[in-house]
Parts: sequence; structure tokens; C-alpha cells
Amino acid sequence: MVDMRWSNLAGSLTWGHDFRGLSSSQTTLYATSYQTNNDINISGLNIAYLGHIRHVGLRQNFQLMLGRHELNIGAQTMITDVKTAEWTRVNNHEKEQRKGWDNSAWLNWQFSPIRQLSASAGMRLTVFSEKCFVKTHVTIEPRISLAWQPSEWMSIKAGYSRTSQNIHALRNQNTTTPFDRYTISSKLVKPEVADQVSLGLFIMTPSQDYDFSLEGYYRHIDNVLDYRDGISFSSAIEIERAPARTKAN
Repeated sequence: MVDMRWSNLAGSLTWGHDFRGLSSSQTTLYATSYQTNNDINISGLNIAYLGHIRHVGLRQNFQLMLGRHELNIGAQTMITDVKTAEWTRVNNHEKEQRKGWDNSAWLNWQFSPIRQLSASAGMRLTVFSEKCFVKTHVTIEPRISLAWQPSEWMSIKAGYSRTSQNIHALRNQNTTTPFDRYTISSKLVKPEVADQVSLGLFIMTPSQDYDFSLEGYYRHIDNVLDYRDGISFSSAIEIERAPARTKAN
């Protein structure tokens, strides 16, 4: 008999304030929890697999309207708690749990020099530290996008962005299951970094009855984790012994 259970819980408290001149601020305190509990009982052999991902964080965001310019400035601090695995197999009990501190700050600028053209450019700085500052990863994430509307019925958009991720999933299959294992960036595991470029064309008929869009993107991802050959979900409790580092497009 196999019993698979998982749950998601989330809560947030937000305080907003409007300044003069259409500017505003938003402060959010939040907490999330994802938990798995899997039991396998076959012929009297009982095996239990437990895991969780928990976040507690505070985010502050300011939206400033300065004439034809719009600035979005913010910062966030978050504690991450990941139980990569807790196993009970017969009389053998093992557990691995990791904690990290994620801090980030960002700035985004939007501007429309002429009616037909709008631009957006920004930068995000992410600093992630494993518990007790064993290893600190610093990632800079630039982004830029342009939108050109040569006529009332057509627009063209192009953009580039870089994103990073400090929680990594390892799975034996292509779909997400409660048997996936998760870990955080550490001394041996680097943040997952993705660079993406995109281009889109949007057209609407003069009667506005139909609209058409064509979009494409190319994404390159570094430091994607995958199981090494011969290694599976329950091969080793130490997460660094399981993955091989790969690249993906």
C-alpha cells in the first residue's frame, strides 16, 4: 500500500499607503509551507518519506510616479527552511535539513519617450547565504524590454531578462510528484541562473473582432541539477552525493 499526501499553506499581511502625486508603498509580511508525507507498506515493511519547504519573509515595495517616469524600488528578506529528506526505513532513521537567508533589492524604470514607444529597464541584486554563512552567493539580474506600436492595430515587443533560483528540485521523472527532493544553494550547489530573450508580434483587425499574436523566446539555464546515473530518490540522504550539474536550453 502506498499513501502519498502533500499540502500547501500560505498567508500574508499587507499594508499599503498612497502618497501625493500617485506614488505608493506596499509592505508585506508572508509565510508559506509545502509539506510531503509518503508511506509505503508492503508485506509488513514500512517506509516513510517526509519533506518540507518553508518561507518566512518581509517585502517592501515603492512605486514612484515622476512625471513621465515610473520607478519601482523594493527590497526583500526571507528565511528558507528546506527538509531535503527524512526517512524511516525499518529501524533506520535519517534526516537532512537546510536553512538559508535570502536577501534581494531591485530597481525598475519605465519610460515612454514618444507615444509609440515604451521602455522598461531594471536590475535585481540577490544575496543568498546558507546557514551560518558557510557560503554566500551573489547574483545580479538585469532586464530590459521595449514595446513599439507603429499603428493602432499592431505592436512589437522585445526583451531580455536574467533570473536566478536558490531552491533546486531533483526528480526521477518529468512531472512533479511528492517523491521529488529539494535543496538550497550551498558551498557545492550553485544558484540556477536563466537568461532569456523574447520577441513578440501582436496584430488586431480594424474591426477589433479578431486579434493575432506570435511570440518566441530562447532560454539558456546554467547549474540545473539532475540525478547522476545509477542514483535515485532514496540512494543517499546527503543531497550533494545525488546530483550531477547540467546546462539546459
